[in-house]
Amino acid sequence: MMQVLQYLLVVCISFLPLGANAKLPKVLENLNATVLVVAENKIKNPFDTIIQEDQKDKNRQTPMGLGTGVVISGNGIIITNHHVIEGAGNIFVHVYSKTDTKKYPVKVLGVDAITDIAVLQITTLPVPKSISSVTWAEEITIGEIGDDIYTIGHPQGMGWTVSKGVIGHTERNVTSPWQTFIQHDSLIMPGNSGGGMFDEQGNLAGINTILIPSMDKTNTQAWSLSVTIEDVKWSFERIMKYGKPRRPALNVTVDYDDKLKQLSITPNAGSNAEKSGITGKNILLKVNNAEVTSYPDLFKILKTKKDGDSITVETFANEKVSTHTFKLENWNILGELEVKTD
Repeated sequence: MMQVLQYLLVVCISFLPLGANAKLPKVLENLNATVLVVAENKIKNPFDTIIQEDQKDKNRQTPMGLGTGVVISGNGIIITNHHVIEGAGNIFVHVYSKTDTKKYPVKVLGVDAITDIAVLQITTLPVPKSISSVTWAEEITIGEIGDDIYTIGHPQGMGWTVSKGVIGHTERNVTSPWQTFIQHDSLIMPGNSGGGMFDEQGNLAGINTILIPSMDKTNTQAWSLSVTIEDVKWSFERIMKYGKPRRPALNVTVDYDDKLKQLSITPNAGSNAEKSGITGKNILLKVNNAEVTSYPDLFKILKTKKDGDSITVETFANEKVSTHTFKLENWNILGELEVKTD
């Protein structure tokens, strides 16, 4: 049996000096802006979990999740993945330092389970002087297919590992239309989750979240997926403002006709949309006076709203155009709404 990786080996790692010959942009700054996230007594989503042997009782094993986080501001605010800390009884971080092996407790400021983002803050004051903060990439500079990127994280407990790759695709949707990924081939493994993907200028361009294994018997990694900085920013700003995403939902079933290039909506039973007078299947013409002919059109508008906001939709059914105004519901509570493609 493979020897169980000891947690102390992760914390007390040997830091390799990075001198002037480092070719990756801002790599030292981004190493200092990367933390090791430790989620003790984890009971859910053991994706980034290793086992620590309890020194007092060799027969007892304590689940402990290891992940990565990126420091967003000098007052110790950190972004990581929700699945890294979900179900944890105690959360703390370690910083990139040759001498500082302290545990820094953190509090959870808010989570977005759908985008898989969590925002933490170091509670120890003053915050460690050794940390720096990342620079956000602008959406227009996220990159193109073939552009160089690099990642930083703790793959399988190997602390503060840097890996380089290229963008394979700039827009993948796997689980939700609210969560868009950049596909790349920088190596990530359990322990990388929540860490940064950095663009050619060294700016934060995504949060590493999913690894895709190959379908052959080797089960080796094939691709890595990082939540785009646009989606990360959206979740982060919502959490900082409201304490939660407050993601809006129409509470309808959406159909897309690829030939006609049009959306149709059918209100779900008991929804605010149904109560506003929409019955059966209706072609969706406008939302808040803006023409809507695709999913991106619709979600571009929804991203500017929150649950409880009023919205006006213009629909066409039975050879009649009608307008309906109702309050948006909460997507997180309703769960994933059904989307169909004709």
